[in-house]
Amino acid sequence: MKKLEFRNGKFIVDGKDKFLFSAEVHYFRLELGTWYDRLIKIKEAGFDTVSFYVPWFWHEPESGVFDFSGFSTPRRNLIGFLDMVSNLGLNVIFKPGPYVMSELKNEGLPNWLYDSIPDAIAKTLKGEFHPTRVFSYLHPDYLRYVRRWYSQVADVIRKFENIIMIQIDNEVGMLQ
Repeated sequence: MKKLEFRNGKFIVDGKDKFLFSAEVHYFRLELGTWYDRLIKIKEAGFDTVSFYVPWFWHEPESGVFDFSGFSTPRRNLIGFLDMVSNLGLNVIFKPGPYVMSELKNEGLPNWLYDSIPDAIAKTLKGEFHPTRVFSYLHPDYLRYVRRWYSQVADVIRKFENIIMIQIDNEVGMLQ
């Protein structure tokens, strides 16, 4: 992994000042055959970095079943997508959530999680389930599943030196 620092209002990548010119691309919303075309267009437009969410529900469709290689559907081949990005010389801002918002159902959380840990769903001051079905961030059962998710995602991240930043949780607290 490249070394990234932030000093005096500048990003420093591997010891050199770097302006990160990033484009957002959601591989999970695109057909597999369009990935390369979109990445080439991003590079040709002058971008040096791509940023994207890694939705939990997309890569763990069933509890304990993780698909980062596309065995269940080719569009889940995150490793293949990252290989493509790496081969094009683009850096990555990797955003694995757990919450990713991005107008996704359950803000990217898997449906099965709600059934697995209903006691972790936040409650209102009246003790009723929060109307947005948001989880209590510090509930130990929720954190146990998040740790498992992060452990799986970390195995993917370790394979790629071009991942220069990781953004966890997007729009934290918005639903609360």
